[in-house]
Amino acid sequence: MTPIRSLAATTAFVLVAASAPAAPDVVLKVGPHFRVICHFGDDDAATAALDTVEAIWPAASDLYGLPAGPLESPLSVHLYRRAAAYLATERELAGGKFDKNLAFSSFDTRASYVAAQPDLSDDAFAAVGLTAQTRHLLAHEAAHLVRYLASPAFRLHPDWLSDGAAIWIEEQALASRGWSAGDQDPYVASDMILAQKRLAGGSLPGATKILRDETKDLGMYERYAVRKLLFRRLITRKDSAAFRAALTKALAIEPGPDYASRFFDVATAPYALEGLDGLDLDFEQFVRSQTPAWDEVFRSLSTSGDAWTQAAFADDNAVAWRTSPVGADSYEVRGQIEILPGLGKLNQANVLLGREKDRGFVSVVFLAGYGVDVMRYDAKDDRWLRLGAGPTKAVQTWRRLPFRVVVDGDRLKVIVDGIEVVAADLKGHAMSGPWGLGVQAGGVGVWRGVKVETATKR
Repeated sequence: MTPIRSLAATTAFVLVAASAPAAPDVVLKVGPHFRVICHFGDDDAATAALDTVEAIWPAASDLYGLPAGPLESPLSVHLYRRAAAYLATERELAGGKFDKNLAFSSFDTRASYVAAQPDLSDDAFAAVGLTAQTRHLLAHEAAHLVRYLASPAFRLHPDWLSDGAAIWIEEQALASRGWSAGDQDPYVASDMILAQKRLAGGSLPGATKILRDETKDLGMYERYAVRKLLFRRLITRKDSAAFRAALTKALAIEPGPDYASRFFDVATAPYALEGLDGLDLDFEQFVRSQTPAWDEVFRSLSTSGDAWTQAAFADDNAVAWRTSPVGADSYEVRGQIEILPGLGKLNQANVLLGREKDRGFVSVVFLAGYGVDVMRYDAKDDRWLRLGAGPTKAVQTWRRLPFRVVVDGDRLKVIVDGIEVVAADLKGHAMSGPWGLGVQAGGVGVWRGVKVETATKR
């Protein structure tokens, strides 16, 4: 099949030729549609990154009306091992506009730049490879490049399309390859949580406002959330074929005066019968109908497969809660935790229990080199209380530690390697609320086979 000529052919190739072949610590991987320039000498990471960006091509090419065949000049994606290396490039090309994102695609170079994240120790990175969060961002930015290729007016596209389509493509690709648990993934669920909080507070923008890009009053993550959910709604409605057809027409609009209003009119033409007020109501009902499985307070936890990697950024403990309560006062949480060497002061993983947003929660702390503590966080006074201590040499880095946390009313006990190491009086804290998982700032852990069973199921 004759390759498609890429709009990125000239500028992207110059960047690759200047940096990739000459530097021994750069790995170049080329596929039919993308080339990955991995700015650190890790062949496995480069291969994983290429697999990730190539995975988006079926959904992206279908959405944007491109053939499935190879490109004459594959689109370029740069991957950096550390945030600092990414930031040096980002500030040169974008002046700090995308510092916080740790990923962006340049209109000028028509290439993407992504930092592996969160930052991990070398040993942990070698063990877990690219995190799910990094794969999401690679897929997201690669989707932008396909849009640049498909439409010469890509600089003028509305943000709801730019971000909404990229997130939809990214999530479709990762779920199809088993790198994401789809709607059961904390990363995906975060957008549902943010939008539903806006809805509950009476400040969710309607579909019409989002389609007009009138979302500047929202925070960055909230803007991504509402754009993603609106795009998902439009492309999954019964009239999705009409939306796709209208989008194809809109993408063909020539630049010129009133581009934004012309794009809006073409994109919303399928909804003339129900009216924009009807579309607003439909979107509100769609947001209300979402059923997020996780509430991820701080990233990142991946729940695909049986081994769940959880990695924390340097400034915050990674925390992810289930949205549904356990619903019982007696139950057991069991599984395995492998704590990997992190960049923080403590190599620590936490089983979180009994979440009450106004009162706090209980944390079972697994601290490598020490053992197990049972702690209670008092939200009202913003303080921690140690309820029980269980020093044991069983808790170490690199060790798959079988654990059981048994809750029985006001009592809790922790069993590791089949031996009870600590028991605690919970001092009246209700334990029937949601449970969760966490790792300490700068740390990383791998949870395996985690299950929660109530007394009636055991």
